[in-house]
Amino acid sequence: MTPPATSSPTLSDLEALLLRHWGFRKFRPAQEDAVLAGAAGRDLLAILPTGGGKSICYQIPGLYRGGVCLVIGPLVALMADQVSGLKKAGVQADAITSALHPKAVERMLSRYVHGPGGFLFVAPERLTQPQFVAACRDMPIRTIAVDEAHCISQWGHAFRPDYLQLSVLRTWHPEANWIALTATATDRVAGHIEAQLKLKRPLRLRSAMRRPNLSFSVQHIASKEAAVVDWARRVKGTAILYVRTRKQAEQMAILLEQGGLSVAPYHAGMTPESRAEHQSRWLAGDLSILACTTAFGMGIDKPNVRDIAHWKGRTRRPHRECRVAFGCTSPKSSCRSNSTPVAFHGHRAWGFTRNRQPSWFGGWNGHGNTCRSEFSRFNPCSSMPIRACAYCSRSSFSRRCH
Repeated sequence: MTPPATSSPTLSDLEALLLRHWGFRKFRPAQEDAVLAGAAGRDLLAILPTGGGKSICYQIPGLYRGGVCLVIGPLVALMADQVSGLKKAGVQADAITSALHPKAVERMLSRYVHGPGGFLFVAPERLTQPQFVAACRDMPIRTIAVDEAHCISQWGHAFRPDYLQLSVLRTWHPEANWIALTATATDRVAGHIEAQLKLKRPLRLRSAMRRPNLSFSVQHIASKEAAVVDWARRVKGTAILYVRTRKQAEQMAILLEQGGLSVAPYHAGMTPESRAEHQSRWLAGDLSILACTTAFGMGIDKPNVRDIAHWKGRTRRPHRECRVAFGCTSPKSSCRSNSTPVAFHGHRAWGFTRNRQPSWFGGWNGHGNTCRSEFSRFNPCSSMPIRACAYCSRSSFSRRCH
């Protein structure tokens, strides 16, 4: 871990860290302001789309400021992925999860209290455990990062009450700066995040989420089961199939396995060892598809994820899922036209394309038209009228086409 910085950071200082550990010479435009503010010790709320490089926005400041960077995150899968990435970059990092033996947790906490520092990942629930509280108070924490910060807001779609207690860290470590990150926050939610975390004169950075090269379509299908198997067989690379329940994760894994595909389930009801095994096999390419609940996040750093599908669920954040499925989670990747996030719901298949409909969707005219729903901000304009989709028929959005 870099020794604590004693001077104000310059962009060249931070680019040197980026090159040394990650091999990139320049930050993305949205990252520059974030890393400069974070490294200077300023509180920050960064609202960047998936694939926008949010992790660098706390990792570079954490390295520059030295000491311990405490990272609060909601998902074990994402923690494991971030720890793996940091270790590959030559940076000390660990995650405390329920899979660890109590003695291993004790040794890890002692290392971060008495050692040189590093990145320590924990779930917000850890702050209620006396052993962690006692150790955390004594750690030389200089940076606190809150990933998926929208979980703190009761106005958001993924409210988690345990996030409300995070501000106690301000009392324990008043000199630490805070970096909150999310891909999803309205202005109301952003204000709530800043208030609940008690951010001091925070810099709020927001990057545009519009994807002008993507469009959205709705198609009728005869059978969801047949459609999802057909989709899975056409996957090139790896894919994720999201479901609502643990039971559905198991059922869909069986269905796709019977279709001759390499699939495994992933959900919170599995043992930590089984989840870790399935995630590792998927990352290594031994599994082509994971059938999972939202216990498996979309921020996993895997460059060949080409398709995202949802079983019996509406795509709540289509811009986010498009970005992941087009393989754009790595700074080196670009959008691929053979990728299709899709949701199988009722008798409709909801899909995204790069202004071009894939062959297994029939009867679409390919002009990128859409009704004026919440998805419209992410789609190209078209003057061709279409029938209102199921979403608009249940909402107050205008059904005028554009």
